[in-house]
Amino acid sequence: MDGHPCVKTQVTVTDDKGNKYEPIVWNATDLKKFPIKIETTSQAHTTTILFTNVKLSKPEASLFDPPAGFKHYDSPQALIQQEMMKHMGGAPGGPPPAGQ
Repeated sequence: MDGHPCVKTQVTVTDDKGNKYEPIVWNATDLKKFPIKIETTSQAHTTTILFTNVKLSKPEASLFDPPAGFKHYDSPQALIQQEMMKHMGGAPGGPPPAGQ
């Protein structure tokens, strides 16, 4: 499977309502048994999940940095209020922001 030696296993998964599912899982032995392929059949339809370019190394911390221009809001309401103010031309009773 994608150049990885695999162990193919059928597993049984039971959801909180008691429904059982039996997907087939291919675990890559050279990737600490990471499941690189999962295949499930339900109502005559087969769904396949395939993982490629799996890296088990720790990701760089910079990947979790906010993007440039990110602005933090204390709550969803604060975000909504800020956006409403932009569209209404500034703070209530005050002049519109410069440049508008």
